[in-house]
Amino acid sequence: MSKKTSNKIIIFDLDGTLIHSLPDMSIAMNKTLKHFKLRTLSEEKLQEFVGEGMLKLSENVLKFSGADLDLIDNFFSMYRKEYSENPYNLTTLMPGVKDSLKYLLNKNVRINICTNKRQHVAEKILKLMNLSDNFDFIVGAKENVPLKPHRQMIDFICNQYNSNENEFIMVGDTNVDIMAAKNAGISSIIVDGGYTNKDYKSLGADICLNNMSELKSVLNL
Repeated sequence: MSKKTSNKIIIFDLDGTLIHSLPDMSIAMNKTLKHFKLRTLSEEKLQEFVGEGMLKLSENVLKFSGADLDLIDNFFSMYRKEYSENPYNLTTLMPGVKDSLKYLLNKNVRINICTNKRQHVAEKILKLMNLSDNFDFIVGAKENVPLKPHRQMIDFICNQYNSNENEFIMVGDTNVDIMAAKNAGISSIIVDGGYTNKDYKSLGADICLNNMSELKSVLNL
């Protein structure tokens, strides 16, 4: 007899929530900065600009560098190319993620990803990490689709299920994730240790976790 599927549908953010991708992003960004003869950034500083997609990241880095924003198109194109070609050299799972995903899958919880990372890059990384098959849907940035904190990407996932029979929960690490969940009218969980430079407990999530290992204790499965 097959196990009963949980009515909880989990929607994970990717960067800073499931994966520590900052090292590879930093390599690509600093290569781009050097090309344009701009000063490089530490991972800690770059982390402050992550979460709203590649274009916004590129804009914020240029502003911080004091560069002419007329460079944005060429700068963004180069960074996107550099990172898209090499997104998985130093990237690892965030602490507690491996065991948490295993637990959720054993409990027949349906899991998904909603990320502001480009769709094909997210898919590439997850495939290289042998994680792709675990998720029902992987929804990333595409042309003409508003990014989180807009609700559209979350709505797409929710609409794939019977919204009257399921409880949707967004799990993320930044204000962008929590606001997206609120805009979509679903519950939210924030995990400390990700890519926010704010006090994670101040961001208004329904539940705050010190690390991903605590996720299974709050889901009441």
